[in-house]
Amino acid sequence: MALDNASTVCDLGGVPAAVRCEFVRLVEDCESDSRIPYLELPYCEWPDLVPLAAVLLIVWIGFLFVNLALVVDMCVVPNLNTLAKKLQLSDTLAGVTLLAMGNGAADIFSATAAVSASEDGGVLAVSGLLGGALFVVTIVVGVVAFKFKPEIHYAGMARDAICYLVALACLGFIMADHKIIWWEASIFIVLYFIYVALVIYQERQRSRKQAHSVNDAELDIDALTHASSERAPLVGGSDRQESSFGTVTEATPKKASEGGSEAAASDVTEDSKASDPTDFWSRIDPLNRSEAPFAQRSITSKVVTLLQAPVRTALCLFVPVVHYDDPNGSWHKGHTVFICMCGILIIVSVFDEDAFYGDDIGDGVVPASLISGCLGILLAIAVYATSVPHSPPFYNVAFAFLGFVLALCGIYVIANEIVAILRAFGVIFGISEAMVGATVLGIGNGMCDLVANYLVAEKGLPGMAIAAAYGGPFLNTCLGLGISSLVGIAEYGHPYDIPTVPQLWNVWAVLLAALVAALVLPPLANMSLGRPAALVLLALYVAFVVIAVVVEVET
Repeated sequence: MALDNASTVCDLGGVPAAVRCEFVRLVEDCESDSRIPYLELPYCEWPDLVPLAAVLLIVWIGFLFVNLALVVDMCVVPNLNTLAKKLQLSDTLAGVTLLAMGNGAADIFSATAAVSASEDGGVLAVSGLLGGALFVVTIVVGVVAFKFKPEIHYAGMARDAICYLVALACLGFIMADHKIIWWEASIFIVLYFIYVALVIYQERQRSRKQAHSVNDAELDIDALTHASSERAPLVGGSDRQESSFGTVTEATPKKASEGGSEAAASDVTEDSKASDPTDFWSRIDPLNRSEAPFAQRSITSKVVTLLQAPVRTALCLFVPVVHYDDPNGSWHKGHTVFICMCGILIIVSVFDEDAFYGDDIGDGVVPASLISGCLGILLAIAVYATSVPHSPPFYNVAFAFLGFVLALCGIYVIANEIVAILRAFGVIFGISEAMVGATVLGIGNGMCDLVANYLVAEKGLPGMAIAAAYGGPFLNTCLGLGISSLVGIAEYGHPYDIPTVPQLWNVWAVLLAALVAALVLPPLANMSLGRPAALVLLALYVAFVVIAVVVEVET
C-alpha cells in the first residue's frame, strides 16, 4: 500500500504493518508538540514489540503524573501562598484566585496542550476536564463521605454546584453547535470572576454577622457587669490584645533575659543555616529524607519517592521556593544567584524550540539562548551585589514569582508529554480521544485531589475536603475551557471546532447528574453526607464507566 497525501487523520485502521512507521512519520495529525515522538517507538523502533512499547509508555505516563503533582505541591502552592500574603489578599480571595489557579494549573495546561496539539484536540481537552471533575465530585466526595460522614456547609456547596451547572449548560449549547467562538470562550472566564465575586461577598456577609454577634454578646456582658458606675478593669488589660477577628487574646511576653537570649540564639541559628553550604545540599536530597527516613517509609511511599527523585533534584536546583513563614530558611545567596543565571534561559528554552539554533542564524540573527543567557548573568550579578548571605533581600518576593513561572514551565512540559502519550494510546489501542481523556487523563488529574482531600479529611476537616471537591473542579473547568479555547482560536485563526461525540455527552450528562445529587442529597440527610449519599455518587461513576465502555465498543 502506497501512502498518499490524502491521509490526514492519524488512524492506523487498515494501514498494513509494513508501512505504519512511514505513516506515523508523514501524517501531520500523528505529530505532537512533545519532545519525544511516541508513535515512532512502537512502529519504527520496535515494530515487532508493540505490546512492550505500550507497557513502557504506561510506566512513563505514570511517572509523569506523579511528578506533575510534585511540581504543584512543591513549587507552585508555596510560592503562590507567599505572593498572596505579600499582596495582603484575604484567605478567601487568595483561595479562589492564586491558590485555586495553582492547584488547577495541571488541568489548565493539559487542556491547552491538547488544543495546541491538533485542531481536533478539543475533544481531548473537554473530556479531560469533565472526566477529572466527574472523578472528583463522585469518587473523591464518595470516599470522604463514606469514611467520615461529614456535616457540610450547604450554602457554599449549593453555590458551587449551581455555578457549575450554569457552566455545564453553557458547554452543552457549545457542544451542540460543534464549535466555540471567542465570546463563548470568554463566558467561562467571566463565570469564574462572577464566582470569585460571589464567594467574597458571601464571606464578607458571614464576617459581618459574626462581628455583630460578638458585639451583641459583649453588650450583654457589659449590662450584667455594670452593677456600679465604674467598670471593673480587665484582668491583665495591659497585656491583652484584640485580634483582627474581634476576639481577645492574651500576650505572654517572656522575661527580658530569656527572650533576649532565645532571640539571639535564633538569629545565630538562622544566619548559620542560611549561609551553610551543608544545609543547602541537604535540602536537595533526592530522597527527601528531611521529611522522614527513607527506610521507615511504606513500600508505596518508597516507590513514589524514587520516581520523584530526579524531578525533585531538578526542582531544588533550578526553581526557587520562598516560604512566607520561613523566608530565612528558604534563602541561600549562592543558590539564588545560580538560579538567576539559569532561570531566564530555561523559560525561553521551554517556549522557543529554536532557542539554541535557528534557520536565520546565518543571516546574523542572534539566538534567543544567547540573549537570555546574557540577561541571566546580568541579573545574577545584580542579585549578588545587592544581597547578603545571612538574610533575604527586600525584593525576595520576586523570587517567589520567578519560582512560580519556572514551575509553570515544568507543568507545561509535563502536560505536553502526557497529552502526546494519551493521543498515542488512542492510536495504538484504537480508542477514541474522548474515552482516553475522560478516563485516563481525568483519573490521573483527579488522583491528586483524592489524596489531598482525603488527608485534609483525616486531619479532622472533612467539610473543607468536600468544599474543595466542588469548588476546585468548577474553577479548573471554567479556566481550562476558557483559556484553552482562546488559545486554539488565536492559534488557528477561526472558531475552534469541538467534534461532538457520544463519549462527551456521556461524561457531561453523568457530571450533571452528580451536581444535581449534590443539591438534593444533603437536605435529605440533615445537611450531611453519609454512606447512602456516598454509594449514590460512587454508583454514578460506575454507571459512567459502563456506558463509556459500551459506547466505545459500539463505535
